[in-house]
Amino acid sequence: MTRRLSLRARLVLGVLVLGAAGLVVADAFTYTSLRSFLLDRVDSALQADHQGFEHAGGGDFGPGGTGSDYVQFRAADGTTILRTIPVPHFRGTTAPSPPKLPATISVSAKPSGNQPDRVAYFTVPAVSGGDRYRVRASVDPGSSDVLILATSLSGVDGTLHRLLLIELFVSLAVLVGIAVLGLWIVRIGLHPLVAIERTADQIAGGDLSHRVERAEPHTEVGRLGLVLNSMLDRIEASDRRLRRFVADASHELRTPLAAVRAYAELFERGADRRPDDLARAMTGISRESRRMAALRSRMQPCEM
Repeated sequence: MTRRLSLRARLVLGVLVLGAAGLVVADAFTYTSLRSFLLDRVDSALQADHQGFEHAGGGDFGPGGTGSDYVQFRAADGTTILRTIPVPHFRGTTAPSPPKLPATISVSAKPSGNQPDRVAYFTVPAVSGGDRYRVRASVDPGSSDVLILATSLSGVDGTLHRLLLIELFVSLAVLVGIAVLGLWIVRIGLHPLVAIERTADQIAGGDLSHRVERAEPHTEVGRLGLVLNSMLDRIEASDRRLRRFVADASHELRTPLAAVRAYAELFERGADRRPDDLARAMTGISRESRRMAALRSRMQPCEM
């Protein structure tokens, strides 16, 4: 048999689920917004690098001249026109893995925005390792060659990773706070129900004089207390009437029972051998029996 959760547990669990859902939505929105913002900044930097390369006339072809981590020229058929520039790194360190560019790169058929060239932005992984690169591929007007600029997304990924950790720890802290605060609020809210439970236990023990305290019409639990107090008033009044009726009936039964007992003793003393005494005894027993029958008919409504 499945054990059902208490009302307190269900309320706190519901608040936690609702809070967790809200935090997940807020964290996802924050993460997506920051990711989009950072990628837009990287795209703007790649656009500036492209303009710097054009202003330099293509003479300074390399990461130092464009600010990008990787530069490549391709012909329309996909062959490399100029040598791929390796990703810059400090002397004595291993060069980072270059981007894993697709064999075929498609750009838009029309110029993008206010720029005369046709541009495509996309993200690719590194040839090895877990790094990623943001790539800008563009074709200038009147040319079929593709200029590819790429920059590492290690800074963006690091920022997003830190944001994810912060969101995780903050969300857990908020959920713990919601649980603690929810338990406290629920305990205060259910305190009148605990009082009603204690009152019901006292009434079950036979004390009908107890009533629910702080019964008021402003809250649901308060209205429940008012209804319970009204019911207890009626039960107590009915109990008093029943006790009084039982006392009265006991008092009224005492006389006919005593009379029947006296006639029975008279019969045992030889009234059956004296016709006059026997007739008087039987008449008295019959009269007292009718009296008790009338008393029983009065008690039947109370039994119902």
